[in-house]
Amino acid sequence: MSVYLNTAKAAARMAGDFLAAKHSSLRRGRVRFKKNNELVTSLDDASERMILRVLKRRFPTHSFVAEESGKRQTGSDMVWYIDPLDGTSNYVMGNPLYGVSIALAVRGEVVLGVLYFPELTHRMLWAEKEKGAWCDGKHIRVSTVANFPRATHTFCHGKRPSDLRKTFALYRNFLPRHIRLRHFGSAAYELAQVALGNTDSYLSIGISPWDIAAGVCIVREAGGAVTDGKGGAWHLGVPTMAASNGKVHGALIRSLHGVV
Repeated sequence: MSVYLNTAKAAARMAGDFLAAKHSSLRRGRVRFKKNNELVTSLDDASERMILRVLKRRFPTHSFVAEESGKRQTGSDMVWYIDPLDGTSNYVMGNPLYGVSIALAVRGEVVLGVLYFPELTHRMLWAEKEKGAWCDGKHIRVSTVANFPRATHTFCHGKRPSDLRKTFALYRNFLPRHIRLRHFGSAAYELAQVALGNTDSYLSIGISPWDIAAGVCIVREAGGAVTDGKGGAWHLGVPTMAASNGKVHGALIRSLHGVV
């Protein structure tokens, strides 16, 4: 296990345990709103400061892209992507479905991902390129479901008008065909479920890279497929991403024709 992974796991656990400890005492008066009425709390900020403090102390020359504080560019090929509280709306509602997401990219390629869900499942998932995917020390694999209509699909979407139009089109395409489509309010959690084999695909429409970078690495290392929404190569700047167990990926991409 690399020093990068060990450090990311320690940072995720520290921040996640802090969020879990503070969850029951959160008051809605401590919530503020960003653009498009997106929720953020003082605990998002505190979690991010914890993570950055750990990573910067160990890797002072690296660059960072964090949800709340933005970019810190050093010119390094090593860039950390940090979501200190994925699922803030769930967190504010008292819903335990939230987590911490940390990923490392080298020259634009995501090579490491850590997801930690401190309250709902108490699980930590992680992966490094070409080293497999793991959950609490156990090797994990995507599902073997091959029947697209009988598979379970999840998604997240952004707030831009174009994201919403695509999301409405997605519903119109899937629901009349009785295809299961679920939205849990946390991209990290949804990608984790694909990697664990509990669901079969995930679609991201207009989601920021810090939301999905770690999960992408974990799904790939669990044997899954990740592309853009049209089946082409995915990278951190692509606005639409499809992840699956691989067996339903072709049908998933075909079902998105005219949607994304």
